[in-house]
Amino acid sequence: MTRTFTKLLALALVAISSFSACTKTTTQNYTTDQLIGTYTIISIRGVATGAPEQDLMSVFLDDCQRDDLMVLKSDLTLQMVDAGTTCVPSSNDNSGDWNVNGNTFYWDGEPYRIKSLTNTNLVIEESETNNGVTQTITVTFTRR
Repeated sequence: MTRTFTKLLALALVAISSFSACTKTTTQNYTTDQLIGTYTIISIRGVATGAPEQDLMSVFLDDCQRDDLMVLKSDLTLQMVDAGTTCVPSSNDNSGDWNVNGNTFYWDGEPYRIKSLTNTNLVIEESETNNGVTQTITVTFTRR
C-alpha cells in the first residue's frame, strides 16, 4: 500500500511539474485607440549586460523638459508641448508621427517594445546589442 501511494505521489508530482513548466507566451496586440492621449515622462532607466540599472532621466532630459507633455493624437501625429518650466528654445516645435503594430510602438519610425500599458502608465523599451553587450532603455510615461 505504501509503495502504491509513493508511486502515485511521484507520478502526480511529475504531472504537476510538467504542466506548470509549460507556459504559453502571448504577445499583446495594442491599438492606436488604446494609446491616444497625453503623457508625461516620469522615468528613464537603463541597464547593460553586467552592469547595475541606472537612472538616465538627467542624461536624456534637461530640467525644463521633465514636465513637458507628449500628445499622441488620433491622426497619428505626436506633439511635444512645453508645459510648466519653459525651455529655450521651446519644445513646442517638436512634433512627429507615431503608430502601433502589435506590441511595437513607433515614434518617428523608431520601434520600441511596449512593455506594459495601463489606464495610468505606458512603459516602452528599446534594446540594442553591440560587441556582446546588450543595453536596454526603459521609458515610463504617466497618462494625464
